[in-house]
Amino acid sequence: MQLVSRRGRRTWDRSDTTSLLVGSGAALTGSEAAVFEAFLYDHYAELQQEFYEQDFTCPFLCEAHKNENEARAQGARVPRGVVRYPYTNRHSAQGYTKYERLKP
Repeated sequence: MQLVSRRGRRTWDRSDTTSLLVGSGAALTGSEAAVFEAFLYDHYAELQQEFYEQDFTCPFLCEAHKNENEARAQGARVPRGVVRYPYTNRHSAQGYTKYERLKP
């Protein structure tokens, strides 16, 4: 089965997590299945716009790493803030991570 980003820009083979680990920093190991797709989210109130793009520094996470990512997050999940995570948002972009469960 293949994992395809919501925007259709990148495709990964779900059974080959090695390419995810090496190429994108995704939080998976060979025995874990991707369960979530990670997105960077921010809200620009003055423009009434939202930023919602796949996090290419870590596009997919397993359940355990998603939970660890949130437990170890540092910062306020507020618009225009910066949250530091162990797996996602490795470029320290403004905003925070949101997750969407992958369809089986």
